[in-house]
Amino acid sequence: MDNIVKRWLEEEEELIEGVGVDSDEELETDHVEEQCEESNTEQEYTDDEYEGESTSGNDNIGSIVQNNYYIGKDQIKWKKEVPLQNSRTRSHNIITHFPGPKSNAKNEISHMECFSLFFDDSVISIITKKVYVGTQPDGPYKINNSPDNVVTRLVQPIEGTKRNITIDNWFTSLPLVLQLLEEKKLTVVGTMRRNKTCIPKQFVDPKNRPINSSLFGFHKDCTLTSYVPKKNKVVIAVSTLHHDSYIDPTTGDKKKPDIITFYNQTKCGVDRLDQMCSLYDVARNSRRWLLTIFFNLLNICCINALNVYSANKNYAKVNRADFLETLALCLIRPNTERRILNKNLPKSIRFRGRKLLGLEKEIETEKNVKTKRPGGVGKCHLCGRTRNKSTRNLCETFYKWVCNDHLKYICDCCFNKKKYSISSDEMDTS
Repeated sequence: MDNIVKRWLEEEEELIEGVGVDSDEELETDHVEEQCEESNTEQEYTDDEYEGESTSGNDNIGSIVQNNYYIGKDQIKWKKEVPLQNSRTRSHNIITHFPGPKSNAKNEISHMECFSLFFDDSVISIITKKVYVGTQPDGPYKINNSPDNVVTRLVQPIEGTKRNITIDNWFTSLPLVLQLLEEKKLTVVGTMRRNKTCIPKQFVDPKNRPINSSLFGFHKDCTLTSYVPKKNKVVIAVSTLHHDSYIDPTTGDKKKPDIITFYNQTKCGVDRLDQMCSLYDVARNSRRWLLTIFFNLLNICCINALNVYSANKNYAKVNRADFLETLALCLIRPNTERRILNKNLPKSIRFRGRKLLGLEKEIETEKNVKTKRPGGVGKCHLCGRTRNKSTRNLCETFYKWVCNDHLKYICDCCFNKKKYSISSDEMDTS
């Protein structure tokens, strides 16, 4: 460490002595060379610091490090000043084509076709035949489900494309973002949880910081930012795509860092998905973990199917509630058709099934047969056994007997609007 500081001071003296230059051309050449030497020297000094070298041996050196760096709990150092950048533009966040449906998905235009792209027979077979068998034994098929490994498996289709991915704080960690940058050639922008050991304490504590203030730290190719949106609230994000302390001017008085605004613009695959799932959620409380996964799978597949359906309709605006209702009817139709043919089921259930499928002609046919049967007398189901009242009036919606005390009178307009099963001429008007 002493040699590093000594070498750094010697280079500063050489820079001062080299100021006297005769021509402008020589000045420009020397300036470029000095800038490269300074960049290399700074890189060497920074790399030594990143290796966790102790600073307790020399008080002066320790004070220099404290003044120039934020230090995390695991002794990882984040430089306060923006590091010098190479003149060559970094090749990252490259998009080679516009998003949208590909291959077979381009031709699917119906609700069921779009849904079957994500929830096909193979998925159903896995769910119905394989149930969970516990922890997998050691071997080639054992899978590590840690957050880092999950992300690594998910990004396999885009490895080496130099794109950017936005991830949630559940998955974000410093080793992961560095691994994706170095090995997969992918940049990362993501929020981080406050309990990560690489985060300095100054970034976590918002008590003594003004609202809308930001802190920045730089470590290798990573940029860490801490933003205070309101009192006693802090948002921490890390990026390998951004390499400066730029504040987005479009945010006005909020003064949000560019990393935060970029995350908000690209988080549609993270927070937006959770929000959409919560609005129309098929999940129910269950102690069975596999059932919970099944519910979540249905939510995500329905959202993906809606996106494909809208894209194949030239990105027409599709009401999500209507789409889900139509899709639900398509999914239950085969089972409903099977149930309405089962004579062992109650007639009220079969009636509801036919009504759900829109089989109005069959409904009218059965109504006429039902009302004309001989001996049409029964006990009112609403009076109970205490009164034991007989009646000839039949509620054809549920096929139950109703006495005059429990009948309601409506006009023809309301009757046609509500489509009541009991016709006006069958009502007791006495």
